[in-house]
Amino acid sequence: MMIAGGICFILIGLLNENSQDRMSFISQMVVSSVIISGVEFLTGVIVNLWLGLNVWDYSNKPYNVLGQICLLYVSIWFFLSPLDIIADDYLRYWLICERRSKYRFW
Repeated sequence: MMIAGGICFILIGLLNENSQDRMSFISQMVVSSVIISGVEFLTGVIVNLWLGLNVWDYSNKPYNVLGQICLLYVSIWFFLSPLDIIADDYLRYWLICERRSKYRFW
């Protein structure tokens, strides 16, 4: 799961870096939740379905896809994604001296 989380952090950071001037913060949150859900789905298919490790199972939740993702967690990822977006900006600012981000919310 740490690898999946790292992949999500990198992908959202790349999204943030490449689209910050073109996308609003809310749009970045939407795309980030889709990225996280996609990585979660692919990881779930590999780890839970192919390898049979059963790390998580959302099959008892409404609106699930193969028990690997569900609408509830897609919305949770939406509200948690600002932590990743802002953390990426601060790491870039402090570690590689990039400019500070100015967020557009709409």
